[in-house]
Amino acid sequence: MLRSTGGLTYFLSEMNRPGITVRPLHFMNRAHVYNEVFFDSVRIPKRNIVGQVNQGWYVTMAGVDFGRSGTSGAAGLKRDLEDLIRFCQETERNRQMLAKNPIVRNKLADLAVAIEAARQWAYYVAWLQSKNPAVATEPAASKYFVTELQVRLANTGLEIMGLYGTLKYGTKWAPLRGKFEHMCQLNLGSTIGGGTTEIQKNLIAWMGLQLPSIR
Repeated sequence: MLRSTGGLTYFLSEMNRPGITVRPLHFMNRAHVYNEVFFDSVRIPKRNIVGQVNQGWYVTMAGVDFGRSGTSGAAGLKRDLEDLIRFCQETERNRQMLAKNPIVRNKLADLAVAIEAARQWAYYVAWLQSKNPAVATEPAASKYFVTELQVRLANTGLEIMGLYGTLKYGTKWAPLRGKFEHMCQLNLGSTIGGGTTEIQKNLIAWMGLQLPSIR
């Protein structure tokens, strides 16, 4: 774990201040969600500091932990599964609706159970944070489970849709307008942004299970 958390100060600033440059970072499918930001001799007034000088790490991690609660991700998973189920109910393959195929039904049921577990855990984390904002292990577990499940759902959707599912987002013949192809390329970034899956596992091990760190 970190031996020193000093030297970082958290501040707020208008993005149009001289010296601030924002450059977009695109996903594999050219979607634009993140940016890289450069600060060149930017001057920011002292009143814009959040918290204490040299205590910015703690302010940052408090915000990150709230972002890791997973409530929005769990809600999105539920909506995406509903879209996939509707596709299976409306699509016929080998003279049978996909929703009647036992293999497809098993995949959908497995996802439904996992998504409900993610939703319940995310609500539990939100409840914990309402009592104590300093919790870290539970949000890490939620972030790990939800983001990995997002990737799993997207990949399973493409497996069910077959080759048509790989058509580009917005293509006329793409199932659900290519939503799951789009998700396949987009969702992988969720396992990195906000702390990688490996970081979440370390937090669970060190802070939750009290396991020793390897140095």
